[in-house]
Amino acid sequence: TMLDRVPLELVLYIISLVPLSSFTTLYQIFPQPIVDEALRIQLQKQPHPYLNLVSTNLCELSAPRPDASCWLKNESWLPLYFAKMDILHRQVWLLPAFASEQHYFRVEDAYVSHGKLVLRTHGASTQKGTTLASLWDVRKQLPPTRAGTFSGASEFTAQAQCREMTIEANDCLVDACLLCPNSRVTCASTPHFPPRPPLPKTYARKIPARERDPAYTTASSCGYLLVERVGLSVNAFLDLFSP
Repeated sequence: TMLDRVPLELVLYIISLVPLSSFTTLYQIFPQPIVDEALRIQLQKQPHPYLNLVSTNLCELSAPRPDASCWLKNESWLPLYFAKMDILHRQVWLLPAFASEQHYFRVEDAYVSHGKLVLRTHGASTQKGTTLASLWDVRKQLPPTRAGTFSGASEFTAQAQCREMTIEANDCLVDACLLCPNSRVTCASTPHFPPRPPLPKTYARKIPARERDPAYTTASSCGYLLVERVGLSVNAFLDLFSP
């Protein structure tokens, strides 16, 4: 075939230039290993975020440094950057911006439960998304700041000031860590399957510096959701970019 007569490096280079919105079609034309490698090449050379992890209610979960559009939409989000493509397990992994402390949501002490945690494409004029969880699924894991048992659905024990949480839905997963607002302890990372990309060596499971600064923090919170990794199957990732 013509494909056999073209150097593999050239084939990969050409395919890697195709927009993400067309990769699903490429899998119908070329062998999967070739398209997988071309996808990996394209993803690793782009420095911008590919997806946002979005809270659709600022009164439940709020990310730091929201711009003006956040308040108009009652949303906030964490930009996610490509970290690794695990071709063996066909997973795309993304990490938040740890260096700028855009890696956490502040969990507010609110008794509303209509917000969602959503993955959306970053910066696209028409954003596609997939819902991962109700924000209440996160909120109920932390104890209330007020006395009483109205929010007795909280499943977070007084002793567990730090613990891991993995959210899985629609071939997507979010590795996170829950911290109580006055947490002075940390928790070790447990092994996961499929294998995860490593976190930055400078990262620690602790309350972000911004949240410890009284100039930025005016009200108490129930705690923090530290987002560590986001993984999607190749199909789930490409579906977000399909027309």
